[in-house]
Amino acid sequence: MNMPALILMKGTDGVIEEAGLHAGLPYSVLGLAMGHRCGYVAVPFAPGLAQGDYSYDPILDDVDVHGGVTYANRVGDWVVYGFDCAHVGDARDTKLLSVEYMRVFSGLPSMGGVVRSRGYVASQCREFASQLRVALVEHGVSVPARVPDIHQLVS
Repeated sequence: MNMPALILMKGTDGVIEEAGLHAGLPYSVLGLAMGHRCGYVAVPFAPGLAQGDYSYDPILDDVDVHGGVTYANRVGDWVVYGFDCAHVGDARDTKLLSVEYMRVFSGLPSMGGVVRSRGYVASQCREFASQLRVALVEHGVSVPARVPDIHQLVS
């Protein structure tokens, strides 16, 4: 099972739009059927620093990512952090909408906002990874030379 499968299990349909490695950390961009994108970056588990709690983990103290960190999950020796583009000022990307969501949203007025493209979210992921890498180094946590594909972090 890969990361999108974990998200699907939680009731969210999505597709991987991009996955890569930046600053030695794996990242992924997920396009959701409700029209928004999310970004994810994985870091090594570090007790007291990166434990999988986005409201508490000190590694997040100095990071700045679109809308703030809204997801954290420990997966074995790794912690996956994520953010979403479903905030005030973010618009739905109609190319991502499933037929079901098209029906749901068709009768609603547009709230305006900016569609956060795959490129924008990928750029935010790379910046997020750079910030997390700095925090890891500052706290003496090394990133393993062999980093798993982010989609293999959930088995």
